[in-house]
Amino acid sequence: MEYNQWYNVVINIKFASSNRKGSSLMHCIVSIIYGFIIAFLILLSLIYKIKTKVIHMINKQKGVLYKNAILEEMRHLKKGKPSSTEHIIYLQKELKKVRNLLIFEDVLSQLEQEDCPLLEEYCISISIAFQYLADYFRTKKSLDKAHFTYVLSLFPKILQNDDDTISYAMMHFVLDKSIYCRQYAMLFFYRRGSEKLVVNSLKKISKRNLYYSPRLLVDDLLLFNGNHKTLVALLLQQFDLFSPNFQVAIINYARFSKENRVEEIYQKFHSKKYDKEVDLTIIRYFACYCYEPMGEKLLQILYNKDDYNYEYRLVAAYALASYDTKKARLALIDCLSDYNWYVRKNAAISLSRMTLGLDEIRIMNAITDPYANQMLDYVWQSSGKSFEKFINATVSAKPAKEKVGV
Repeated sequence: MEYNQWYNVVINIKFASSNRKGSSLMHCIVSIIYGFIIAFLILLSLIYKIKTKVIHMINKQKGVLYKNAILEEMRHLKKGKPSSTEHIIYLQKELKKVRNLLIFEDVLSQLEQEDCPLLEEYCISISIAFQYLADYFRTKKSLDKAHFTYVLSLFPKILQNDDDTISYAMMHFVLDKSIYCRQYAMLFFYRRGSEKLVVNSLKKISKRNLYYSPRLLVDDLLLFNGNHKTLVALLLQQFDLFSPNFQVAIINYARFSKENRVEEIYQKFHSKKYDKEVDLTIIRYFACYCYEPMGEKLLQILYNKDDYNYEYRLVAAYALASYDTKKARLALIDCLSDYNWYVRKNAAISLSRMTLGLDEIRIMNAITDPYANQMLDYVWQSSGKSFEKFINATVSAKPAKEKVGV
């Protein structure tokens, strides 16, 4: 080799050796840093576990203190004495902290599970403390308000007073920007069982255009502890003061609470002044409660395609299953050829639930529209039957005037 070539080989060997030393040093530094990170995370985990255990022990001890204080007050109540002023002041001071408030709720829940006979009387006796706390939490952040209203919703007797005083104390929570705070505040009203409080609160929420899911509203209204008949009557009486979302929920509430208010609700549909979703909800109501004038109206909806769009027709086609008349069956047979798939489907479903006459079955058998035939096959197959076999068996076996249940 020439001198230059030897020189290049030596330089390359030295460079490779220095790279290996640098790489080894870098690996060592990375390993040390990685070890420190792992140790730090383990330390954090230990600190968190110790802190959690300590908080749990403190909460448990505080729960025991609260329970003993409550049982002591119950002994006073059992003797016919009122709740002590010291206890009221103690609660006003302690329950300002959300953590203490939740511990207090947990103790009350335990006593409720133990079927403590004086629990309701105790809750009523500490009403003054919670009126003070209601005023205190009004200025706090939404999450704290939500916790406070959550406790009240579980034990509505805690805030025992006349409706006007409670309405003043709680309305701020009902109109809060937090949906959780509004939800728990309304649950308090539902479980309290005052029709007046519920209607007034819902009107205020609607007036402020605050969101309240119609489905959630219906579920909550069904938890109402008062007279459902009176509440439905009040809501329908003031129906026009609510937004469309609330109107939909009111009609559904009347339906699911099994309140028969067909005349009032029919007049609302007949007036044609409400939102489309409200109209559709009313049609669904009349699928559960038959009303002859509404039956005629459903037939008009199916035939007047220019006045009613497909949404009205598909809901009407489904509702007509409850009106098993010849007019209704013939109208549904016509709907099997509707341009909308859902109208055809609902018409076929309704026909499958009706008692069909032999002449109507023959009309269905003579249908040449392939879309109508496909829908009939689809609906019958969904119930594990064959429409073709049903037609053949019925036409060959039954006399002309007999009706056949599908």
